[in-house]
Amino acid sequence: MLPSQTGALDKSTATPPQDAILVHPGDSIQEVIDKYANTGKWIVLTEGVHTLSKTLMLKSGITLAGQGKKSILVLSSRASGQTIANAERDMHDVVIRDLLLEGATNTVTNNDPNHDRRNRSYMNAPAREGILFFARQTDR
Repeated sequence: MLPSQTGALDKSTATPPQDAILVHPGDSIQEVIDKYANTGKWIVLTEGVHTLSKTLMLKSGITLAGQGKKSILVLSSRASGQTIANAERDMHDVVIRDLLLEGATNTVTNNDPNHDRRNRSYMNAPAREGILFFARQTDR
């Protein structure tokens, strides 16, 4: 089965529960994640640019959702590294959905956030990564 549309979607693909926690641009996403870890809560980023000053450390038992491609999560242009990483090695029960993760140093809203990446990047840009999850090693 092929998708009917590729790239970032205009709207979210699911309706969040009524008790979802809304996070507006400028609010601390990390504080909300820390508070609601392991609760099964949906944390919904409202439309707008949510700029992170450092890596967002995701914890177990949450859904991090947006409202489609207008919910943009971006690492500050002064920061480098991962945009999202796991706070715990045995993280579980996590969903990330319906948001746009911007890897460039400035944001653009369109169906394919990578279509003009060469025009938006520059040679001395800080190293920027998207999502990086580490797994706990087990003895074999």
